[in-house]
Amino acid sequence: MLSFRRLSENNLDHVQEYDTPEHLLLNEESAFSKMVQSISAANAQYLRNLVLGGEENILGREETSQLDG
Repeated sequence: MLSFRRLSENNLDHVQEYDTPEHLLLNEESAFSKMVQSISAANAQYLRNLVLGGEENILGREETSQLDG
């Protein structure tokens, strides 16, 4: 789920929020971020590093490819 491009957080019959995992985790008020915060601190940090660290790596590769191009 964390590698998806977009996540949809559903609440009964409507979409509660829809965005990238990165944006949802960065928004501490999002339901997805709160769900991650509700698990153990070590697991929450692992998931944040997995998602946000991956985003930093992707952005770095994009910047490098633009400089090379």
